[in-house]
Amino acid sequence: MSASPDKSSPSLHTPDPRLAARPPMSGAALGGLVAGILGAVLILAGLLAWSIKKSLLPWPLILLVLGVAGVVFYVISNKETLATFWRQKTPRIILNSAAFAVFVAGILILVNVVGIRHHYRHDFTANKEFALSEQTIKIVKGLEQPVEMIAFVTPEYFAADEFKSRLREYESLGGKLAIHTYDPKTALDKVREYGIHSDGTIVIKCGDKKQDIIGGSEEQITSAILSITTGKKTAIYYLSGHGERRFDSASDDSVADFKKLLENLQYDVKELILARDKDPKVPADCAVLLILGPEQPLLAKETEAIKSYLAQGGKAYICLAAPPAPSLADILAPHGIKPIDGVVYDPVNNLPNAPGVTLVVQPDEDEITRSLQLFCMPLARALEIQQSAPQQPQMPGQPPQPSAQKGSPLLETSEQSWVDPNFKPGVVPQKAPGTKAGKFVLAAKVDESSTPPPPQTPPGMPPPPTPPAGPGTRLVVVGDVDFLTQRVGELQKIGLAFSLKSVAWLAKDEKLISVPPKDHKDRAITLAGVQAKIVMILVFAVPALILLAGISVYVLRRRG
Repeated sequence: MSASPDKSSPSLHTPDPRLAARPPMSGAALGGLVAGILGAVLILAGLLAWSIKKSLLPWPLILLVLGVAGVVFYVISNKETLATFWRQKTPRIILNSAAFAVFVAGILILVNVVGIRHHYRHDFTANKEFALSEQTIKIVKGLEQPVEMIAFVTPEYFAADEFKSRLREYESLGGKLAIHTYDPKTALDKVREYGIHSDGTIVIKCGDKKQDIIGGSEEQITSAILSITTGKKTAIYYLSGHGERRFDSASDDSVADFKKLLENLQYDVKELILARDKDPKVPADCAVLLILGPEQPLLAKETEAIKSYLAQGGKAYICLAAPPAPSLADILAPHGIKPIDGVVYDPVNNLPNAPGVTLVVQPDEDEITRSLQLFCMPLARALEIQQSAPQQPQMPGQPPQPSAQKGSPLLETSEQSWVDPNFKPGVVPQKAPGTKAGKFVLAAKVDESSTPPPPQTPPGMPPPPTPPAGPGTRLVVVGDVDFLTQRVGELQKIGLAFSLKSVAWLAKDEKLISVPPKDHKDRAITLAGVQAKIVMILVFAVPALILLAGISVYVLRRRG
Protein backbone atom coordinates (compact mmCIF):
# COMPACT_ATOMS: atom_id res chain seq x y z
CA MET A 1 0.00 0.00 0.00
CA SER A 2 1.56 3.22 -1.07
CA ALA A 3 1.72 6.24 1.20
CA SER A 4 -0.53 9.14 0.29
CA PRO A 5 1.28 12.36 -0.69
CA ASP A 6 1.52 15.17 1.89
CA LYS A 7 -0.87 17.84 0.61
CA SER A 8 0.38 20.42 3.13
CA SER A 9 3.80 20.74 1.51
CA PRO A 10 4.13 22.64 -1.78
CA SER A 11 4.53 20.49 -4.85
CA LEU A 12 7.73 20.75 -6.85
CA HIS A 13 5.59 21.03 -9.98
CA THR A 14 3.60 23.97 -8.65
CA PRO A 15 4.88 27.28 -10.19
CA ASP A 16 6.41 29.79 -7.77
CA PRO A 17 4.10 32.83 -7.47
CA ARG A 18 7.16 35.11 -7.35
CA LEU A 19 7.92 34.06 -10.95
CA ALA A 20 4.48 34.97 -12.17
CA ALA A 21 4.28 37.85 -14.60
CA ARG A 22 3.33 41.12 -13.00
CA PRO A 23 0.20 42.81 -14.27
CA PRO A 24 0.90 45.76 -16.54
CA MET A 25 0.99 49.18 -14.82
CA SER A 26 -1.96 51.36 -15.58
CA GLY A 27 -1.52 54.72 -17.24
CA ALA A 28 -2.51 56.58 -14.07
CA ALA A 29 -0.01 54.60 -11.97
CA LEU A 30 2.75 55.18 -14.51
CA GLY A 31 1.96 58.90 -14.63
CA GLY A 32 1.93 58.98 -10.83
CA LEU A 33 5.36 57.33 -10.72
CA VAL A 34 6.82 59.91 -13.13
CA ALA A 35 5.15 62.72 -11.16
CA GLY A 36 6.57 61.35 -7.91
CA ILE A 37 10.11 61.23 -9.27
CA LEU A 38 9.81 64.74 -10.70
CA GLY A 39 8.26 65.92 -7.43
CA ALA A 40 11.20 64.59 -5.40
CA VAL A 41 13.62 66.32 -7.77
CA LEU A 42 11.67 69.60 -7.48
CA ILE A 43 11.65 69.40 -3.67
CA LEU A 44 15.43 68.96 -3.60
CA ALA A 45 15.84 71.84 -6.07
CA GLY A 46 13.58 74.06 -3.94
CA LEU A 47 15.54 73.30 -0.77
CA LEU A 48 18.81 73.99 -2.58
CA ALA A 49 17.50 77.32 -3.93
CA TRP A 50 16.25 78.25 -0.45
CA SER A 51 19.69 77.58 1.07
CA ILE A 52 21.40 79.69 -1.59
CA LYS A 53 18.98 82.66 -1.69
CA LYS A 54 18.33 82.63 2.08
CA SER A 55 14.72 83.44 1.18
CA LEU A 56 11.67 81.29 0.49
CA LEU A 57 10.15 83.68 -2.06
CA PRO A 58 9.40 83.34 -4.89
CA TRP A 59 11.13 80.47 -6.74
CA PRO A 60 12.04 78.20 -3.81
CA LEU A 61 8.40 78.23 -2.66
CA ILE A 62 7.12 77.53 -6.19
CA LEU A 63 9.49 74.57 -6.61
CA LEU A 64 8.53 73.16 -3.22
CA VAL A 65 4.78 73.44 -3.91
CA LEU A 66 5.13 71.73 -7.31
CA GLY A 67 7.31 69.03 -5.80
CA VAL A 68 4.87 68.29 -2.98
CA ALA A 69 1.99 68.19 -5.51
CA GLY A 70 3.88 65.61 -7.61
CA VAL A 71 4.56 63.38 -4.60
CA VAL A 72 0.91 63.60 -3.45
CA PHE A 73 -0.29 62.63 -6.97
CA TYR A 74 2.05 59.63 -6.90
CA VAL A 75 0.66 58.47 -3.54
CA ILE A 76 -2.97 58.78 -4.70
CA SER A 77 -2.42 57.03 -8.05
CA ASN A 78 -0.41 54.15 -6.54
CA LYS A 79 -2.22 53.67 -3.24
CA GLU A 80 -2.92 49.92 -3.83
CA THR A 81 0.72 49.19 -4.68
CA LEU A 82 1.89 51.18 -1.65
CA ALA A 83 -0.62 49.38 0.62
CA THR A 84 0.69 45.98 -0.55
CA PHE A 85 4.27 47.17 0.00
CA TRP A 86 3.62 48.38 3.57
CA ARG A 87 2.15 44.94 4.53
CA GLN A 88 5.55 43.33 3.92
CA LYS A 89 8.48 43.02 6.33
CA THR A 90 10.79 45.43 4.48
CA PRO A 91 8.89 48.62 5.44
CA ARG A 92 9.17 47.77 9.13
CA ILE A 93 12.94 47.50 8.79
CA ILE A 94 13.03 50.83 6.95
CA LEU A 95 10.89 52.49 9.62
CA ASN A 96 13.14 51.21 12.41
CA SER A 97 16.23 52.55 10.64
CA ALA A 98 14.52 55.85 9.96
CA ALA A 99 13.43 56.17 13.60
CA PHE A 100 17.01 55.56 14.75
CA ALA A 101 18.29 58.17 12.27
CA VAL A 102 15.70 60.68 13.52
CA PHE A 103 16.76 59.94 17.11
CA VAL A 104 20.43 60.64 16.28
CA ALA A 105 19.49 63.77 14.32
CA GLY A 106 17.41 64.97 17.29
CA ILE A 107 20.42 64.66 19.57
CA LEU A 108 22.56 66.66 17.13
CA ILE A 109 19.86 69.35 16.81
CA LEU A 110 19.55 69.58 20.60
CA VAL A 111 23.33 70.01 20.94
CA ASN A 112 23.26 72.78 18.31
CA VAL A 113 20.35 74.56 20.02
CA VAL A 114 22.20 74.51 23.35
CA GLY A 115 25.34 75.73 21.59
CA ILE A 116 23.47 78.66 20.02
CA ARG A 117 21.86 79.73 23.29
CA HIS A 118 25.09 79.30 25.27
CA HIS A 119 27.71 80.54 22.84
CA TYR A 120 31.21 79.19 23.41
CA ARG A 121 34.03 79.01 20.93
CA HIS A 122 37.75 78.37 21.21
CA ASP A 123 40.17 79.70 18.62
CA PHE A 124 42.93 77.15 17.97
CA THR A 125 44.83 79.34 15.49
CA ALA A 126 48.32 80.39 16.55
CA ASN A 127 47.61 84.13 16.50
CA LYS A 128 43.91 83.94 17.57
CA GLU A 129 42.78 85.52 14.31
CA PHE A 130 39.12 84.49 14.79
CA ALA A 131 38.76 85.50 18.45
CA LEU A 132 38.29 88.94 20.02
CA SER A 133 41.54 90.65 20.99
CA GLU A 134 42.65 91.27 24.56
CA GLN A 135 42.09 94.96 23.88
CA THR A 136 38.38 94.44 23.14
CA ILE A 137 37.92 92.11 26.12
CA LYS A 138 39.45 94.67 28.51
CA ILE A 139 37.33 97.49 27.14
CA VAL A 140 34.02 95.60 27.26
CA LYS A 141 34.61 94.06 30.69
CA GLY A 142 35.77 97.43 32.03
CA LEU A 143 32.65 99.34 31.00
CA GLU A 144 31.43 101.52 33.84
CA GLN A 145 28.02 102.33 32.34
CA PRO A 146 25.50 100.29 30.31
CA VAL A 147 26.06 100.12 26.56
CA GLU A 148 23.55 98.82 24.00
CA MET A 149 24.32 97.40 20.57
CA ILE A 150 21.29 97.31 18.25
CA ALA A 151 22.17 95.36 15.08
CA PHE A 152 20.10 95.30 11.88
CA VAL A 153 20.94 92.47 9.49
CA THR A 154 18.89 90.41 7.02
CA PRO A 155 19.54 86.76 6.09
CA GLU A 156 20.48 88.00 2.60
CA TYR A 157 23.34 90.17 3.89
CA PHE A 158 26.55 89.02 2.19
CA ALA A 159 28.37 88.47 5.50
CA ALA A 160 25.38 87.65 7.73
CA ASP A 161 26.92 84.55 9.34
CA GLU A 162 30.21 86.27 10.20
CA PHE A 163 28.29 89.36 11.35
CA LYS A 164 26.12 87.39 13.79
CA SER A 165 29.03 85.26 14.99
CA ARG A 166 30.99 88.39 15.95
CA LEU A 167 27.99 89.75 17.83
CA ARG A 168 27.77 86.51 19.81
CA GLU A 169 31.44 86.87 20.69
CA TYR A 170 30.72 90.31 22.16
CA GLU A 171 27.60 89.05 23.90
CA SER A 172 29.55 86.23 25.56
CA LEU A 173 31.72 88.83 27.34
CA GLY A 174 28.72 89.84 29.45
CA GLY A 175 29.22 92.80 31.73
CA LYS A 176 27.27 95.96 30.94
CA LEU A 177 27.02 95.32 27.20
CA ALA A 178 23.56 94.36 25.88
CA ILE A 179 23.03 93.24 22.27
CA HIS A 180 19.76 93.18 20.29
CA THR A 181 19.51 91.88 16.71
CA TYR A 182 16.66 92.70 14.31
CA ASP A 183 15.74 91.89 10.73
CA PRO A 184 15.13 95.32 9.12
CA LYS A 185 12.54 93.77 6.77
CA THR A 186 10.28 92.72 9.63
CA ALA A 187 11.17 95.07 12.51
CA LEU A 188 9.92 98.17 10.72
CA ASP A 189 9.18 100.04 13.95
CA LYS A 190 12.82 99.68 15.05
CA VAL A 191 14.02 100.76 11.61
CA ARG A 192 11.98 103.95 11.86
CA GLU A 193 13.04 104.53 15.48
CA TYR A 194 16.77 104.43 14.69
CA GLY A 195 16.61 105.76 11.13
CA ILE A 196 18.28 102.72 9.52
CA HIS A 197 19.03 102.97 5.78
CA SER A 198 21.57 100.16 5.19
CA ASP A 199 21.66 96.44 5.84
CA GLY A 200 24.41 95.42 8.29
CA THR A 201 24.10 98.55 10.45
CA ILE A 202 24.89 98.58 14.18
CA VAL A 203 23.72 101.36 16.49
CA ILE A 204 25.80 101.67 19.67
CA LYS A 205 24.15 103.62 22.51
CA CYS A 206 25.37 104.83 25.87
CA GLY A 207 22.98 107.15 27.68
CA ASP A 208 22.01 109.93 25.27
CA LYS A 209 25.02 109.28 22.99
CA LYS A 210 24.90 106.97 20.02
CA GLN A 211 26.98 106.13 16.97
CA ASP A 212 26.11 104.17 13.80
CA ILE A 213 28.56 101.87 12.02
CA ILE A 214 28.14 99.76 8.89
CA GLY A 215 29.94 96.46 8.47
CA GLY A 216 30.54 95.47 12.07
CA SER A 217 34.25 94.62 12.12
CA GLU A 218 35.85 94.27 15.55
CA GLU A 219 37.87 97.43 14.97
CA GLN A 220 34.74 99.42 14.14
CA ILE A 221 32.69 98.11 17.06
CA THR A 222 35.39 98.54 19.71
CA SER A 223 36.32 102.00 18.45
CA ALA A 224 32.67 103.08 18.56
CA ILE A 225 32.31 101.78 22.13
CA LEU A 226 35.40 103.76 23.11
CA SER A 227 34.10 106.84 21.35
CA ILE A 228 30.75 107.02 23.15
CA THR A 229 32.02 105.94 26.58
CA THR A 230 35.19 108.00 26.91
CA GLY A 231 33.74 111.24 25.58
CA LYS A 232 36.80 113.45 25.06
CA LYS A 233 39.49 112.12 22.74
CA THR A 234 43.15 111.94 23.75
CA ALA A 235 45.26 114.45 21.79
CA ILE A 236 48.42 113.22 20.08
CA TYR A 237 50.73 115.58 18.19
CA TYR A 238 53.26 114.57 15.54
CA LEU A 239 56.25 116.82 14.87
CA SER A 240 56.52 118.08 11.30
CA GLY A 241 58.78 120.29 9.20
CA HIS A 242 62.05 118.30 9.23
CA GLY A 243 61.44 115.59 6.63
CA GLU A 244 59.59 113.28 9.01
CA ARG A 245 57.63 110.36 7.65
CA ARG A 246 54.37 111.60 6.13
CA PHE A 247 50.99 110.89 7.68
CA ASP A 248 49.01 111.95 4.60
CA SER A 249 50.83 110.06 1.84
CA ALA A 250 50.16 106.77 0.08
CA SER A 251 53.85 106.08 -0.63
CA ASP A 252 55.57 103.00 0.77
CA ASP A 253 57.65 105.11 3.21
CA SER A 254 54.69 106.90 4.83
CA VAL A 255 53.17 106.16 8.23
CA ALA A 256 49.58 106.76 7.14
CA ASP A 257 48.58 103.30 8.41
CA PHE A 258 49.81 104.25 11.88
CA LYS A 259 47.70 107.41 11.90
CA LYS A 260 44.61 105.52 10.73
CA LEU A 261 44.94 102.98 13.53
CA LEU A 262 45.40 105.74 16.11
CA GLU A 263 42.26 107.48 14.90
CA ASN A 264 40.33 104.19 14.97
CA LEU A 265 41.28 103.91 18.64
CA GLN A 266 39.74 107.34 19.25
CA TYR A 267 42.97 109.36 19.46
CA ASP A 268 42.89 112.88 18.06
CA VAL A 269 46.03 113.06 15.88
CA LYS A 270 47.25 116.60 15.12
CA GLU A 271 50.23 118.10 13.28
CA LEU A 272 52.74 120.20 15.26
CA ILE A 273 55.06 122.68 13.50
CA LEU A 274 57.24 124.34 16.14
CA ALA A 275 59.56 126.13 13.70
CA ARG A 276 57.00 128.76 12.68
CA ASP A 277 56.41 129.98 16.25
CA LYS A 278 58.55 132.72 17.73
CA ASP A 279 58.41 131.15 21.17
CA PRO A 280 57.52 127.51 20.42
CA LYS A 281 55.85 125.32 23.04
CA VAL A 282 54.35 121.87 22.95
CA PRO A 283 50.57 122.28 23.52
CA ALA A 284 49.36 121.66 27.04
CA ASP A 285 46.81 119.06 25.90
CA CYS A 286 49.50 116.92 24.22
CA ALA A 287 49.24 113.43 25.76
CA VAL A 288 51.96 111.94 23.54
CA LEU A 289 54.41 113.65 21.16
CA LEU A 290 55.38 111.64 18.06
CA ILE A 291 58.76 112.28 16.43
CA LEU A 292 59.04 109.88 13.50
CA GLY A 293 62.32 109.94 11.63
CA PRO A 294 63.31 113.58 11.04
CA GLU A 295 65.83 113.93 8.20
CA GLN A 296 66.96 117.50 8.99
CA PRO A 297 68.20 118.89 12.31
CA LEU A 298 65.76 120.64 14.59
CA LEU A 299 66.19 124.34 15.31
CA ALA A 300 67.62 125.26 18.70
CA LYS A 301 64.32 126.76 19.85
CA GLU A 302 62.48 123.56 18.84
CA THR A 303 64.91 121.39 20.76
CA GLU A 304 64.49 123.54 23.85
CA ALA A 305 60.71 123.42 23.56
CA ILE A 306 60.72 119.60 23.43
CA LYS A 307 63.25 119.32 26.28
CA SER A 308 61.09 121.64 28.40
CA TYR A 309 57.99 119.57 27.60
CA LEU A 310 59.71 116.34 28.66
CA ALA A 311 61.24 117.90 31.78
CA GLN A 312 57.72 118.79 32.94
CA GLY A 313 56.49 115.20 32.69
CA GLY A 314 55.80 114.93 28.96
CA LYS A 315 55.54 111.71 26.98
CA ALA A 316 57.16 111.07 23.61
CA TYR A 317 57.45 108.27 21.07
CA ILE A 318 60.65 108.82 19.08
CA CYS A 319 61.81 106.84 16.03
CA LEU A 320 65.20 107.67 14.51
CA ALA A 321 66.08 107.56 10.82
CA ALA A 322 69.34 106.11 9.49
CA PRO A 323 72.44 108.33 9.23
CA PRO A 324 73.06 111.04 8.18
CA ALA A 325 69.71 111.94 9.76
CA PRO A 326 69.96 113.65 13.19
CA SER A 327 70.21 111.41 16.26
CA LEU A 328 68.32 113.81 18.59
CA ALA A 329 71.01 113.19 21.22
CA ASP A 330 70.38 116.58 22.86
CA ILE A 331 66.77 115.60 23.58
CA LEU A 332 67.51 112.03 24.69
CA ALA A 333 70.64 112.57 26.80
CA PRO A 334 68.87 114.01 29.89
CA HIS A 335 66.81 110.83 30.06
CA GLY A 336 69.64 108.32 29.86
CA ILE A 337 69.45 107.37 26.16
CA LYS A 338 72.46 107.87 23.91
CA PRO A 339 72.16 107.01 20.18
CA ILE A 340 75.29 105.39 18.72
CA ASP A 341 76.46 106.74 15.35
CA GLY A 342 76.20 104.21 12.57
CA VAL A 343 73.99 101.31 11.52
CA VAL A 344 73.68 97.92 13.22
CA TYR A 345 74.49 94.72 11.33
CA ASP A 346 73.42 91.38 12.77
CA PRO A 347 74.97 88.38 10.95
CA VAL A 348 72.71 85.96 12.86
CA ASN A 349 69.25 87.53 12.57
CA ASN A 350 68.70 89.30 9.24
CA LEU A 351 66.86 88.94 5.98
CA PRO A 352 68.58 86.73 3.37
CA ASN A 353 71.05 88.72 1.25
CA ALA A 354 70.22 91.86 3.26
CA PRO A 355 72.66 92.17 6.19
CA GLY A 356 71.45 95.69 7.00
CA VAL A 357 67.87 94.51 7.60
CA THR A 358 67.96 93.32 11.19
CA LEU A 359 65.37 90.91 12.59
CA VAL A 360 64.50 90.80 16.27
CA VAL A 361 63.04 87.35 16.73
CA GLN A 362 62.45 87.38 20.49
CA PRO A 363 62.05 90.81 22.16
CA ASP A 364 62.68 91.50 25.83
CA GLU A 365 59.83 90.65 28.17
CA ASP A 366 57.70 93.74 28.75
CA GLU A 367 54.04 94.74 28.68
CA ILE A 368 54.69 96.59 25.40
CA THR A 369 56.33 93.66 23.61
CA ARG A 370 54.15 90.90 25.06
CA SER A 371 52.68 88.60 22.36
CA LEU A 372 54.85 90.23 19.63
CA GLN A 373 57.65 88.53 17.71
CA LEU A 374 59.77 88.96 14.57
CA PHE A 375 60.44 92.68 14.16
CA CYS A 376 61.98 93.83 10.88
CA MET A 377 64.19 96.92 11.27
CA PRO A 378 66.07 98.11 8.16
CA LEU A 379 69.19 100.25 8.77
CA ALA A 380 68.61 100.59 12.51
CA ARG A 381 70.65 102.69 14.93
CA ALA A 382 71.87 101.27 18.22
CA LEU A 383 70.99 102.88 21.54
CA GLU A 384 73.05 103.00 24.71
CA ILE A 385 71.16 103.05 28.00
CA GLN A 386 73.22 105.11 30.41
CA GLN A 387 73.56 104.66 34.15
CA SER A 388 72.16 107.26 36.51
CA ALA A 389 74.51 108.94 38.99
CA PRO A 390 74.87 107.21 42.40
CA GLN A 391 72.62 108.69 45.09
CA GLN A 392 74.49 110.55 47.81
CA PRO A 393 74.06 109.21 51.35
CA GLN A 394 71.34 110.91 53.35
CA MET A 395 73.17 110.52 56.68
CA PRO A 396 76.78 110.29 57.87
CA GLY A 397 78.17 106.81 57.59
CA GLN A 398 75.51 105.65 55.17
CA PRO A 399 76.91 104.10 51.95
CA PRO A 400 75.87 105.67 48.65
CA GLN A 401 73.06 103.93 46.78
CA PRO A 402 74.17 102.02 43.69
CA SER A 403 73.51 103.59 40.32
CA ALA A 404 70.70 102.22 38.19
CA GLN A 405 69.71 102.37 34.55
CA LYS A 406 67.27 105.11 33.67
CA GLY A 407 65.75 103.05 30.89
CA SER A 408 65.07 99.41 30.07
CA PRO A 409 65.61 97.63 26.71
CA LEU A 410 62.71 96.43 24.60
CA LEU A 411 64.40 95.13 21.43
CA GLU A 412 67.97 93.81 21.21
CA THR A 413 70.20 92.17 18.61
CA SER A 414 72.23 88.97 18.91
CA GLU A 415 75.67 88.79 20.55
CA GLN A 416 77.40 88.74 17.14
CA SER A 417 76.11 92.16 16.04
CA TRP A 418 78.37 95.10 15.21
CA VAL A 419 77.96 98.77 14.27
CA ASP A 420 79.27 100.40 11.10
CA PRO A 421 80.12 104.01 12.14
CA ASN A 422 80.95 104.97 8.54
CA PHE A 423 77.61 104.03 7.05
CA LYS A 424 76.78 105.58 3.69
CA PRO A 425 73.67 104.73 1.67
CA GLY A 426 74.47 102.38 -1.21
CA VAL A 427 77.93 101.41 0.10
CA VAL A 428 78.55 97.79 1.13
CA PRO A 429 79.56 97.76 4.83
CA GLN A 430 82.95 96.43 5.85
CA LYS A 431 83.69 95.32 9.38
CA ALA A 432 86.98 96.96 10.33
CA PRO A 433 89.46 95.15 12.59
CA GLY A 434 88.81 95.85 16.25
CA THR A 435 85.16 96.75 15.70
CA LYS A 436 83.24 96.06 18.86
CA ALA A 437 80.69 93.28 18.60
CA GLY A 438 77.98 92.31 21.05
CA LYS A 439 74.33 92.76 21.89
CA PHE A 440 72.96 96.19 21.00
CA VAL A 441 69.72 97.84 22.07
CA LEU A 442 67.44 98.85 19.19
CA ALA A 443 64.46 100.08 21.26
CA ALA A 444 64.14 101.19 24.88
CA LYS A 445 61.66 102.80 27.22
CA VAL A 446 62.20 105.30 30.03
CA ASP A 447 59.79 105.74 32.94
CA GLU A 448 60.53 108.62 35.29
CA SER A 449 57.05 108.64 36.79
CA SER A 450 57.73 106.05 39.48
CA THR A 451 58.95 106.97 42.94
CA PRO A 452 62.51 105.70 43.63
CA PRO A 453 62.88 103.24 46.51
CA PRO A 454 63.90 104.79 49.85
CA PRO A 455 67.54 104.35 50.86
CA GLN A 456 68.47 101.74 53.42
CA THR A 457 68.31 102.88 57.05
CA PRO A 458 71.41 102.16 59.16
CA PRO A 459 70.76 100.32 62.44
CA GLY A 460 69.68 102.66 65.23
CA MET A 461 69.05 105.59 62.92
CA PRO A 462 65.65 107.17 62.14
CA PRO A 463 64.24 106.46 58.68
CA PRO A 464 65.33 108.98 56.05
CA PRO A 465 62.74 111.13 54.26
CA THR A 466 60.96 109.60 51.29
CA PRO A 467 62.60 110.60 48.00
CA PRO A 468 60.48 112.89 45.84
CA ALA A 469 58.52 111.35 43.00
CA GLY A 470 59.80 111.69 39.45
CA PRO A 471 58.46 114.30 37.03
CA GLY A 472 56.31 111.71 35.22
CA THR A 473 58.29 111.69 31.98
CA ARG A 474 57.90 108.64 29.76
CA LEU A 475 59.79 107.84 26.58
CA VAL A 476 59.85 105.05 24.02
CA VAL A 477 62.82 105.37 21.66
CA VAL A 478 63.36 103.18 18.58
CA GLY A 479 66.50 103.23 16.45
CA ASP A 480 64.50 102.78 13.24
CA VAL A 481 61.43 104.25 11.57
CA ASP A 482 61.00 102.11 8.44
CA PHE A 483 59.61 99.23 10.53
CA LEU A 484 56.36 101.29 10.60
CA THR A 485 56.08 101.55 6.81
CA GLN A 486 55.05 99.26 3.99
CA ARG A 487 58.70 98.78 3.04
CA VAL A 488 58.89 95.78 5.38
CA GLY A 489 55.85 94.07 3.83
CA GLU A 490 53.73 91.87 6.07
CA LEU A 491 56.02 92.49 9.04
CA GLN A 492 54.72 96.07 9.15
CA LYS A 493 51.82 94.75 11.26
CA ILE A 494 54.22 93.82 14.05
CA GLY A 495 55.72 97.31 14.03
CA LEU A 496 52.28 98.93 14.05
CA ALA A 497 51.15 96.78 16.97
CA PHE A 498 54.33 97.67 18.90
CA SER A 499 53.79 101.37 18.21
CA LEU A 500 50.13 101.31 19.28
CA LYS A 501 51.02 99.57 22.52
CA SER A 502 53.84 102.05 23.09
CA VAL A 503 51.45 104.99 22.66
CA ALA A 504 48.97 103.36 25.05
CA TRP A 505 51.73 102.87 27.64
CA LEU A 506 52.94 106.45 27.22
CA ALA A 507 49.41 107.82 27.58
CA LYS A 508 48.80 105.49 30.55
CA ASP A 509 45.81 104.03 28.75
CA GLU A 510 45.82 100.58 30.30
CA LYS A 511 42.82 99.35 28.30
CA LEU A 512 44.78 99.68 25.06
CA ILE A 513 48.01 98.00 26.16
CA SER A 514 47.19 94.65 24.51
CA VAL A 515 46.66 94.99 20.78
CA PRO A 516 47.85 91.73 19.20
CA PRO A 517 48.18 91.78 15.41
CA LYS A 518 45.60 89.81 13.45
CA ASP A 519 46.93 88.32 10.27
CA HIS A 520 45.31 85.55 8.26
CA LYS A 521 47.98 83.07 7.25
CA ASP A 522 47.71 80.80 4.24
CA ARG A 523 48.25 77.28 5.57
CA ALA A 524 48.10 75.47 2.25
CA ILE A 525 50.27 72.34 2.12
CA THR A 526 52.60 71.91 -0.85
CA LEU A 527 53.54 68.27 -1.46
CA ALA A 528 56.59 66.99 -3.30
CA GLY A 529 56.32 64.29 -5.99
CA VAL A 530 56.65 61.24 -3.71
CA GLN A 531 54.43 62.80 -1.02
CA ALA A 532 51.73 63.59 -3.58
CA LYS A 533 51.78 59.96 -4.81
CA ILE A 534 51.43 58.63 -1.26
CA VAL A 535 48.48 60.92 -0.59
CA MET A 536 46.83 59.89 -3.88
CA ILE A 537 47.20 56.21 -2.93
CA LEU A 538 45.79 56.73 0.56
CA VAL A 539 42.94 59.01 -0.48
CA PHE A 540 41.84 57.46 -3.78
CA ALA A 541 43.49 54.10 -4.52
CA VAL A 542 42.84 52.37 -1.16
CA PRO A 543 39.10 53.28 -1.01
CA ALA A 544 38.75 52.23 -4.67
CA LEU A 545 40.29 48.81 -3.92
CA ILE A 546 37.98 48.35 -0.93
CA LEU A 547 34.97 49.20 -3.12
CA LEU A 548 36.07 46.75 -5.83
CA ALA A 549 36.59 44.03 -3.22
CA GLY A 550 33.07 44.57 -1.89
CA ILE A 551 31.54 44.40 -5.38
CA SER A 552 33.49 41.20 -6.14
CA VAL A 553 32.27 39.49 -2.97
CA TYR A 554 28.68 40.50 -3.74
CA VAL A 555 28.86 39.14 -7.31
CA LEU A 556 30.44 35.83 -6.20
CA ARG A 557 27.76 35.28 -3.56
CA ARG A 558 25.00 35.95 -6.08
CA ARG A 559 26.45 33.38 -8.46
CA GLY A 560 26.87 30.80 -5.71
